[in-house]
Amino acid sequence: MVKKTNNKNNKKSLKFLTGALVGTALGVAAGVFAKSKTGKRLGKEIKKKSEEFLESDEVKELTNKVRSSFEEFKGKKTKKKK
Repeated sequence: MVKKTNNKNNKKSLKFLTGALVGTALGVAAGVFAKSKTGKRLGKEIKKKSEEFLESDEVKELTNKVRSSFEEFKGKKTKKKK
């Protein structure tokens, strides 16, 4: 039962991460089209918002979960080969 729950959590985490990344991309695109700005100014704003997003606690926590899930999966695959 633990494995099924763990797999469900991994799938949920991956779905959330995918949704967050897609949402970020759509938000950036909407921002570009919604308000016209000079290229340099727009680039600086996109960079700042991206950095804020990537440095948020939620993204860091999710990244760590995905990384540990991947390492666990990779370890299980390696054990099966031996």
